[in-house]
Amino acid sequence: KSSIFLDFRKSSIICQDIGIIRRPYISNIIAAVYLTVRPKTKLNDMTDYEYYRLLVNIIGTIGIVASAIYVSLQFRRSAKIHQQNFDWNKRIETRKKLDDNRFDSNMFLNEKFCYIGNKHTIPVSEILKKIEEDSQIVVHLHRLLSYYEALANGVENNIYDEHLIKSSRRGSMIHTFTLFKDWIEYDRREANPKYYIKFEGLIQKWTNEEKNE
Repeated sequence: KSSIFLDFRKSSIICQDIGIIRRPYISNIIAAVYLTVRPKTKLNDMTDYEYYRLLVNIIGTIGIVASAIYVSLQFRRSAKIHQQNFDWNKRIETRKKLDDNRFDSNMFLNEKFCYIGNKHTIPVSEILKKIEEDSQIVVHLHRLLSYYEALANGVENNIYDEHLIKSSRRGSMIHTFTLFKDWIEYDRREANPKYYIKFEGLIQKWTNEEKNE
């Protein structure tokens, strides 16, 4: 017993002499581990000091690996929580945008063109004729198409939730684009070739997805 105690004290002192372990109680723990697992026969004539140093290095390496694993798990958990919060906020913003649905413009244009149930594109000549009678048609056309363009742009830039928009506005958006396709092309020629380009791209994407299903 006396020999064991002396070996224990010797190992603990060696640990503190190494300069790696500063706290005595940690030195005592590692010393106890060393005395438990040290081989009875020394390999390659290694001294107690060398065995002990090797043990300290192994334990330190295990600690570093364990710390790295813990940090990695915490990072993944934080990333998951961040993504969940981002998706939740995106759905909230999408719902707010969908509530601002330009219903007045839709009703106004339907009153002028009676397009509910109509699946055919309205000719530009008919639209221009109606505009001569009521110039507000241009205003409401621009408001409605710009609204859908904003939704499509938000989807492309990951601001709005595409699934939510598709489930609630898909039919209306495809119908509107079909009705005013000729007007959109006319507006691009007369004003800006990039008008409603995101809107058209989103409609084409949904249409292609349906064809591939």
